[in-house]
Amino acid sequence: MSDDLLRIAYISRNAMPYEDEDRIRYEIDAILEASQPRNAAVGVGGALMFNHGVFVQVLEGPTQAVEATFNRIQCDPRHRDVAVLEIEPIAATVFHGWSMGFVGRDVAEAEAYAGIAARSGFDAAAEALPDLYRTLHGLAVKKDLRRRAA
Repeated sequence: MSDDLLRIAYISRNAMPYEDEDRIRYEIDAILEASQPRNAAVGVGGALMFNHGVFVQVLEGPTQAVEATFNRIQCDPRHRDVAVLEIEPIAATVFHGWSMGFVGRDVAEAEAYAGIAARSGFDAAAEALPDLYRTLHGLAVKKDLRRRAA
């Protein structure tokens, strides 16, 4: 595995054929349950948000592992209209200890995410990447601090 690090941020629309929020939550939990150990094993970290029928995710880690993970996501039938928001080499990872963090379930997280949605209309071309990244990272850090305090 290379020492080169890569970050990919993407947005995609939900393609799950469910309207029921509980069923969607179950499917997202299944995604997390499968992804966390697989990502940890290859050194991939990041965070996922899901709200209003849209996934937003940042992946970071060794280049080959991040590319392989992103290729799996693009082939996953639960995603459609996958659009890359950012892809760049990085010097260091930011989502330490997050093999696949999930944010957006509690009210404050959903409100922060809704602000991004309102500004962009979930149009990937119009998405303000710095706002997206800053919000996702901020929510992940807050959630991590709460987890460690518990």
